[in-house]
Order: sequence, then C-alpha cells, then structure tokens
Amino acid sequence: MASQEFWGRLQHEIDVLVGSRDAEQLLGVRDGFRRYFRLGARPGPALSVRSGLDTEGGSLLSTSAEATLEAAVRRADELWGAVGGPAAFCVAAEEGLVTLDVDGVTRSFVHTWAVVECAIGRACGGSGPVEIPERFTRTAEPGSGALRQGVQVPGTRRRGGILGSLTSGLESRREAFAEATFHALSSLFFGLAEARDPLSRRHG
Repeated sequence: MASQEFWGRLQHEIDVLVGSRDAEQLLGVRDGFRRYFRLGARPGPALSVRSGLDTEGGSLLSTSAEATLEAAVRRADELWGAVGGPAAFCVAAEEGLVTLDVDGVTRSFVHTWAVVECAIGRACGGSGPVEIPERFTRTAEPGSGALRQGVQVPGTRRRGGILGSLTSGLESRREAFAEATFHALSSLFFGLAEARDPLSRRHG
C-alpha cells in the first residue's frame, strides 16, 4: 500500500492485524489505538482489530529486553509480509524480562514490547517495567536474567499473569499491551500527525 493510499484510507478506517490470538493482547492493542486516535471522544474512523494468525503457538518468557523485542519485530515483519498490505497496521507484542545489574545485584523486571508496522514504517514501544522481588531471582550470576531455580514466579495468564500478580490485580496484561502499543504509535507518527487529516484534528 503506497503512503498516499495509506493516509487516504486512515481517514475512514483503521484496520489492525495482531500477531496473536490472545484475547488480552487483542483488547490491549485495541485500547492503545483507541487512546492514540482518541476514538470514542468524537466521530472518527472505524477501528477493526483482529488476529492475523490461524493458530496460537506457545511462547516462553524471554529473559532479556533484546530477545523480547527481537521476537516482536520478527513476528510483526512476518505478519506484514504474509498479508501483503491489505491491513493498515500489523502489530506484534511480546512479554519478557528486563535485567539490570545494580551494585552487584541482578534486578529483573516484567516488561512488554509492541511493534507496529505499516506503509509508512515501523516503530517500537514499551510498557512500564515492574520489578520481580529479589527473592525470586538468582543473584549468583549477574546478567544471566535467570530466575532462581526451584522458585515459582507468582501469577498465571488466567489471573493476569506475573504483572497482575505483582500489582495485586491493579494492573493487567491488557493495560501493558495498550501502553506499549500507544507508545509505538506515538513514535510512528511523531512529526507526521500534525499535517494529516484526521490526525491533526484529533490531536489539536
């Protein structure tokens, strides 16, 4: 889809394909788009968010920011290549760990990355990291990003995942996906939105 065609289509519809069948991720991506384009606050383009996958593959929690973001970029690129441009946006999001060595202690954080790809380019965004308590992490090997053996990190996907558990249910995976998607869209359109309709009206 040419850039001019993209901007013309954006006035009428925002079509989004997501590289997942996870309901929380689909809803989070939708929330991120609704927030950025201020949908619901006034009449605007129709928003369609749906999975671009036939089946959902299993995934493991990556143990570095690089691995997590690389997985999201790879999935977004594969989805964009597969659809050949019929959708305005392709989005992929991944949850993982960010590890930092601070004063000899490895601190691990739950973090979500989102990658948005469309005809005008690609951008990445992240959610706010939440630290996993030190007692759940291994400190003997700084930089490993590994969890202490024999200790279970609290939380299941059904109960909001690790993020839901760490925040006592006050923040959900859906909210993390929404924040990461919103940040990716902010980077994608930075310096462009002011000159385009309907974006200029919605951000004015």
